[in-house]
Amino acid sequence: MANTVIDESNFIISLDEVESERLITLNARLPDGAVVAELLDEGRDWELYYTKDGSMRALAVKAALAERWLEAGLLDTHRLLPWQGVRENCYLLLVPSSKRLFRVNQFKSGQSARLAAQFLAALTRSRARLPGINLRDALYSELDGVLLPTYTQGPVFADSLLLQNILRTAQEGEVLELAAGQSRSASYAAFVAALRERGLRAPEVQPSFNPGEFPEFMSDPGSLAAVSTPLELCPQYELYDTGTAGFVLVLHRVWAEALLSAGLLNESALTSVALGREMGYAMLLDGYGAVESLTDRVFGHSRSSLYDLMVAQRSTRRLLPEAALQDALYLGEHRLLLPLTFTGGSRQNDAALLDAAVSAGPFAVGALLEEERTDLLAALG
Repeated sequence: MANTVIDESNFIISLDEVESERLITLNARLPDGAVVAELLDEGRDWELYYTKDGSMRALAVKAALAERWLEAGLLDTHRLLPWQGVRENCYLLLVPSSKRLFRVNQFKSGQSARLAAQFLAALTRSRARLPGINLRDALYSELDGVLLPTYTQGPVFADSLLLQNILRTAQEGEVLELAAGQSRSASYAAFVAALRERGLRAPEVQPSFNPGEFPEFMSDPGSLAAVSTPLELCPQYELYDTGTAGFVLVLHRVWAEALLSAGLLNESALTSVALGREMGYAMLLDGYGAVESLTDRVFGHSRSSLYDLMVAQRSTRRLLPEAALQDALYLGEHRLLLPLTFTGGSRQNDAALLDAAVSAGPFAVGALLEEERTDLLAALG
């Protein structure tokens, strides 16, 4: 062995060889014009990339896997774009960086009740289409509101454990076994109990709609998904996930009429809806924009979306000078910031609220440079 000479060049793999094994090459230009820059993660039949400008994640999927997702009804056909890959044709799923796209077993809600509720909505919707399929190794697409299975071999992981692991902190390890008497399913009631146990923001009222229900104002069920798990419930409003159709916002009458009187809302944007014995209002909101309480922000802001938030903040302050904005509901699609209470606030708090959104992220394009942050806050005045 002492006389053996090892030629290390035999163990060197060229970057060209690695590239030839990929479904998509670095620096490839995607249909929206973004350029592929970095491989983030990969599995047997998929590869996840980040674009050079940071605005998009691109999931490249082998045709056989993509077709299984379509057959299961997990995605609309328009969401998967055919792509001529390096070694075989594949499909692309494009997701803006403001929305999450991760392996389920790597995703944690970061103590956000809203993020956990969105995951439960996706889990519930996916399990209805995929009974008996393991979802622990699935990919979670926040924009599409689904878990996309990779069909790996192994026993089916209990849905209750999936949800339990989503709620864990960064210091907690993954729970792999059910506790004595623990159900395998992930129910909404158990979810609410888990939120309260962890001291997270739990729903304050009962939901007006049940999962799978088509409310009357959703007049075309063929083009819109049914409401799913409630994302936020409070005395003023209810927010529901509908998958690819976006969000349903239900406004309780007293709050809605106060917003109408203040000029923050236009009645033409609202649809009357029965909420038990009283009437309320509803809005259908796009799934791409921010729809969130400022107490539990989950949207990944870019520079332009932070500017939109600032514009909404200034518009609300102009109409309601004393409104408390720290727990207001932000509708990015309409540049609306809707306060829950109209007193107890002042303009002096507004810069700190915007600075919190800038500082804490998460960001679609990356943290703002210090001078950009200063300029944004200065524009707020």
